[in-house]
Amino acid sequence: QANFPIPSTPPITGGWRMEATLRSLAERLRGDQEGDISTGLSELAEALSNCDEEGEEALVALVDESQCLPPLIAKLNEGVEDDHVLYLGLSTLVNLADVGGAELVLRHGGFELLLSLVDSADLSAKYYACAGIQNLTSDAFIVSAFVDDLGSALDEADSKLTALTQEPVTEDTEHIARCAAGALANIQAVPAASEYTASVTPSPSEKSGNDGSQTEDDPRSSAEPSESLEQKLSRAVQARMAYERQMAHMQHNAAAVVQRAIRERFARSLSGNHLTVRSGIAAAADEAQRERVTAASKRAAHALVAPREPAADWHKEVETAVMTLARLLTDAVGEESEAHAVGAVRDAGLLGPLTLLLVEQLHSDDKRLLYLGLSVVVNLADLGGADLVHAHGGLDLLIGLLRAEDLSVRYYAVAGVQNLTSTPDCASRVRGTGVEHLLEAMLECGHAELERCAAGALANIRRSSRVLRSKAAAAADRDGADAARAP
Repeated sequence: QANFPIPSTPPITGGWRMEATLRSLAERLRGDQEGDISTGLSELAEALSNCDEEGEEALVALVDESQCLPPLIAKLNEGVEDDHVLYLGLSTLVNLADVGGAELVLRHGGFELLLSLVDSADLSAKYYACAGIQNLTSDAFIVSAFVDDLGSALDEADSKLTALTQEPVTEDTEHIARCAAGALANIQAVPAASEYTASVTPSPSEKSGNDGSQTEDDPRSSAEPSESLEQKLSRAVQARMAYERQMAHMQHNAAAVVQRAIRERFARSLSGNHLTVRSGIAAAADEAQRERVTAASKRAAHALVAPREPAADWHKEVETAVMTLARLLTDAVGEESEAHAVGAVRDAGLLGPLTLLLVEQLHSDDKRLLYLGLSVVVNLADLGGADLVHAHGGLDLLIGLLRAEDLSVRYYAVAGVQNLTSTPDCASRVRGTGVEHLLEAMLECGHAELERCAAGALANIRRSSRVLRSKAAAAADRDGADAARAP
């Protein structure tokens, strides 16, 4: 999330004063009262920027009660010539979303407004837009309640933010790229949150279909109970609470031995990283080993798409299945065993649901399942499955994780990018983009493993560039020779 201080007036004290300020601001925004809006807007922006946790709820309530937000968003949508007012208004939306008012901003069309500014030529407006979307989408469960209202806006945001994260990064745009990447990760978690909400809190229409009260022959069946936004929000909050309880329980019962084992890694070569989980299973081309890989791939694929009820049992089965496969992949040695492992994962249809699960796990406090899943993706790319990983969105996922705060996640990401860029398609995908610049910055990050993997990825990218140039030169020479021979 991002919170941007706006230096303007001295700190505001007293709820009574802010209430009067907001009431006057709302009247001026609606045109009911004449006067400049910049002073009131500046006070609101300052209050939101300086608000502490104890005062957040009260301040959000005051903004809601004043009804100043709808006319403010409408005015910003119409266009504001004064940049100072524009930035104050955008800062208000960004920080309101950060202090607990995301639902309020979403309810009044703030998401669509910010989305329209993602392409702005004004870098400051673009920054506020990306930061605002990042804050608005930080709670995937709340956003899931607005999916119907937002319509195609979420898909449009995904497309625009993806394009933005692939642009070259400069000193002037680094902060924009960071917020865009955070917003993109948040948005990609919304579908999983929607599915989880549906699994633990059925909607009224689902309830009516499940309790036998209506059938296809029942004339009432054509009039399914409609669900209000308030009901959707209530279900989303219930689902989030259930999810947080589940995560807390998992974290409490996490096995330290697995955490240690999953971090034991070694590098095969400069062009490939094979992250090791020491399992003690003999490597080589043993047929029994290959059968275990096949069985583990099928088990993991089945677990990932199985019904999530009860949730704790589902999570335990997925974790066990993915961990088994991760260990087996680290022990795959030799061309025949490696090719078999890639084929087994492909035939099982595992990577699609695994990639979706990893996106869902990005916001989990317990990173164990995320580490295990990333180990599968990274090692599969090293075993010759780079194209398979790329085809299922693995490269985009790993690129998005290059800025992760968790050091282990960042290591998996850069190791995976290194493995994937050993193929021409993936290398060309990142060549000349902000990803290449980010890898260059990692060369001096202070972490030897990250620096080594970043150097390997850059070597792959540049080697691919030299190969392409050589091919282009050879093609030009052939064309020249053909032209010389032509009558």
